[in-house]
Amino acid sequence: MKSWISLYGMAAFFIFMPAISKGQQVSNNIVKDKPGVVDTTLIKSFRKHITVHAFLSRKYTSIQIPGSVTAPAFRYLPNNTFSVGMGTTYRYYSLSLAIGLGGLNKDLSLRGETKSLDLQTNIYTKKWIADFGAQFYKGYYLSPRNFVSGQPDYWLAPELRLRLFGASAYYILNHDRFSYRASNALNEWQLKSAGSFLIGLEAYAGVFKNETGIVPNPLSTAYPQGQVNSVRFTQIGPGAGYSHHFVLRRHFFVSVTGTVNPVFGFTRESIDYSALRKVYIFPNYNLRAAAGYFSERWSSSVAWAHTNLVIRGAANNRPYQIQTGNFRLTVAYRFLPGKRTRKLLQLPDPFVEKVIPIK
Repeated sequence: MKSWISLYGMAAFFIFMPAISKGQQVSNNIVKDKPGVVDTTLIKSFRKHITVHAFLSRKYTSIQIPGSVTAPAFRYLPNNTFSVGMGTTYRYYSLSLAIGLGGLNKDLSLRGETKSLDLQTNIYTKKWIADFGAQFYKGYYLSPRNFVSGQPDYWLAPELRLRLFGASAYYILNHDRFSYRASNALNEWQLKSAGSFLIGLEAYAGVFKNETGIVPNPLSTAYPQGQVNSVRFTQIGPGAGYSHHFVLRRHFFVSVTGTVNPVFGFTRESIDYSALRKVYIFPNYNLRAAAGYFSERWSSSVAWAHTNLVIRGAANNRPYQIQTGNFRLTVAYRFLPGKRTRKLLQLPDPFVEKVIPIK
């Protein structure tokens, strides 16, 4: 309980600390992107500022195994830690580095070890939102605790592996009045509340497998997919949604985004030397939310992103689900570079925001 209290206190500090410095005098040297492209009474850009940011985050990627009439569903979770990191942004290029903090987690010895590599690139222009990701996980534990009778604490699956690849692109219909970057890249300032409908396309591919089976051996006879040891899937389909940025007293904001993606999917479940195949159409969904503070010098936010993938198989009428997301607390500070610094940072300016976190 104490650790959660400390995290809530840290979140409050991240959001409201910049407001203490509100009285500082900052020159109004704001760089506009392209005259006439956006409504400058609603959006201010900081494209030529250097922004440094610190953050605390925790990512998660879980695998839900469906149950049956007599057996409940269960979930595999990775033993991830909280991460702390720093980064910098100039023009439309951003780089951040993070390291794990094992001290913020409890019962690590009971949950086994997870090895992971998480790569992500986000490209945000005035009109487009594009996300690309690749995740590699090995080592999970089963939730809830004591789910397998005769096995104390968590059932460990050290050889369970997940490889997940995803890409999405959405067009911002109201791009001249609404900035998606204001809450997700923190390099633009949305001065008044605005929103936009989004239309686009998403695609996913991946596999999760365990040589001894995706269902624990003591429970294999109770589940229709009890003999399955590998599930491969591919999905693609159109998407649509809406994003809105609420501005409170000019400096505080709340942002919410939701999209629905009905995909055409193909699944292959392997059982020893045979395979079961399934073709289906089913919707996935994405949710994002952020709240924080914004000014010409400081900005901060608490953000959450969540993606739910539904994977239908032939072994069980009920679907598998992969849920992946991230909680993140961020504080950012920006300033104009000097002439010498600008000469050292002669980067191409394609009017594109690139956010490439490295873990």
